Amino acid sequence: MIKNRLIKLLAALDRREMTRLNEFVHSPYFNKHKPTRRLCAYLSGLHPHFAEKKLKKELVFEQVFPEEEFDAQELALVSTYLTRLVMKFLQMEGAAESGLWEQKQHLLAKMRQHDVLGLYPLIYEQNKKDWTACQAGTNPRQHLRNCAELANELDKAAISFGKYDNSFLVGRQAVLDAAYITEKLHDACELLQRSKLMAAPPPDDPLLENLVFFLRQNPERYRNFPTVDIYLRVLLLLKSSDEKQYAPALKAAQEQQARLSFADQQIIYNYLQNFCIEQINKGNGSFLEELFRLYMVQLEERLFFEGGYLPQWHYKNIVTTGLRLGQTDWVRKFIEEYRQHLNPEVADNAYRYNLAAWYYHQGQPQEVMGLLFQVEYTDLRYNLDAKSLLLRTYYDLEEEEALLALTDAFRQYLKRNKKMSEFQKKGYYNLLKYTRRAFRLKINQGITRQDRWNRSLEKLIRDLAAADTVFNRSWLEGKVNELRGEG
Repeated sequence: MIKNRLIKLLAALDRREMTRLNEFVHSPYFNKHKPTRRLCAYLSGLHPHFAEKKLKKELVFEQVFPEEEFDAQELALVSTYLTRLVMKFLQMEGAAESGLWEQKQHLLAKMRQHDVLGLYPLIYEQNKKDWTACQAGTNPRQHLRNCAELANELDKAAISFGKYDNSFLVGRQAVLDAAYITEKLHDACELLQRSKLMAAPPPDDPLLENLVFFLRQNPERYRNFPTVDIYLRVLLLLKSSDEKQYAPALKAAQEQQARLSFADQQIIYNYLQNFCIEQINKGNGSFLEELFRLYMVQLEERLFFEGGYLPQWHYKNIVTTGLRLGQTDWVRKFIEEYRQHLNPEVADNAYRYNLAAWYYHQGQPQEVMGLLFQVEYTDLRYNLDAKSLLLRTYYDLEEEEALLALTDAFRQYLKRNKKMSEFQKKGYYNLLKYTRRAFRLKINQGITRQDRWNRSLEKLIRDLAAADTVFNRSWLEGKVNELRGEG
C-alpha cells in the first residue's frame, strides 16, 4: 500500500477540493512532472473511499509507470512529490480564502517595480480608495496588517509619481498600532481562557498591563478600529470574572457586529457564552437565560456553522440549556429540525444522545437507557455526557447497584484520562461524590435515625454550596431540595 499519510490527507478533502487539486497538479505552471500527474489522476478516481485493494504498490506503480518494472523507491519518490504539491495546493487555497489574492497592493508593487505604473493610473487610485476604507476601520482584524502594507506601497507609488506626502506613512502608524493592539488583546483573551481550563495562572505580561491602562485612559484613540474596543472589553470581562463587565462587552459586540469579520464574531460570542457558562457553574443561575439568548443569536446568524454543518457540541449545548429552562416543546422541535444540519458522520449519535436527554426531562427513564445504549462512546465528551445522564437516570430509578458501579467506573475513567483538564476532572469528581451522598440519603430515608439523617442532609447542603466546581449542579441541587422537602 502506498504512503498512508498521503491517502489520509487526500481523504480529508471534499470532492470539489479533490477536483481542484487534480487541476492544480496538471497545471504546467505548478507541476511539469508527468508521473506525479498520473498518480494524482489515479488517486482522484479512488476518492473518497480509497479501496485498499486498489492501493497495492504494484498496481499503483503500473498506473504511474505503465512501461517500467516495479520500483518501490521510485513510487515512494513520486508519492513525496504529490504530497508536497497537496501541501502547496492547501496553502494557496487558504491564501485565496483569506483574500490574499484580492490585495491589489501586490499588483501595485509589481507595476511600480517594472516602471509601468504610469500607464495605469487608475490602479493607483483604486488602491487609494482601499486605503480610505482601511482608515475608516471597515476592514476585519485579519486584514489590518494588509492595510499597513497597502499604505507602505502607496507611499512608494506616490514618490514614483513625484508626490512627496507623509499622509500614507502617518496613517500607516495608526493602522500598525491597531493591528498589533488587536492581536495582542485577542491573544491575551485566548491565553486567559486557556489558563482557566488548565487551572494555571496566565503568563506574566507587564506590557499588556500598561497597554490596557493606556487604552482605558484613551478610549477615543482607536475609535475607528472596533476590534480594539471589543477585545479590550472581553479581556476585562474574562480577567475580572465580574458580571458587571458583561453588559458593556455584549453591547460593544452587538453595536459593532456589522463591522466585524465572521471569524471575529464567532470568537467574541464564544468568549461571551463561555463567561455565561462559567457563571452558571459557579451557581449564578441568572445567566442561564442569557446563555440561551446568545445561542439563539449565533444560531440565527449561523455563527455556529462550520463547513456547512452545525457542530454536534453546539447542538447538544442548545438542547441542554433549553431543557434547563423548561423549553421542552421548542427543544423537541429543534432536535428534529436541526438533525439534518449535522455532519452525517455524527448525526445519528448526536441525535440519539440529545433525544435521550429530552426523554429524561420528560420523566421516561426507560427510553433514556434504550437510546444511550445505542450511543457510540468513541468521543471523550460524548462518553462523559452519556455517563452523566446515565448517572441521573439510575438515581431517579433508585438503581443502587448500577449507580454505585457506574460511579466507581467513572472515577477510574477520570483518573486514567490524560486529555482532560484538572478543572474538568474536579467538576466530574464533585458530581460523583455529591450524587452518591444524596443517593445514600434518598435510599436510607426512613431507615436511618431521623436526627442523624437530618444532620447528614444539612452537611451535604453546606458542602455543595461551598464547592466551587460541580458539573450538573442545578440538577444536583434540585435533588437535594427534594430530600429537604421529604426530610
